Amino acid sequence: MKIIISSWIKTPMPKTDYVRLNGEFLPFESHSETHDFVCADIEEGDELDARGSGRPLFQSWCRFAVRDGTLVALEYHGHDAEWPEWARPLTPDTAQ
Repeated sequence: MKIIISSWIKTPMPKTDYVRLNGEFLPFESHSETHDFVCADIEEGDELDARGSGRPLFQSWCRFAVRDGTLVALEYHGHDAEWPEWARPLTPDTAQ
């Protein structure tokens, strides 16, 4: 399953945004006028955590996992969480 994570680039953030898949940092590869993006492929058993930002001075951290074939957002202790605004699953419906 694929996930897209964004990083706001117009305003300096308190901490650097990152995406880490199974302990390896992934580079932000796509760029727009306001954001950098990572598209990561995550499978059952992978560990993905990220700090991202969708708008100025709004930054947060989240963990992501595939559970029973569904990509879910998790909080620090591994419980289900709401999806942050800077991340979204890439499905056949949303792929452009």
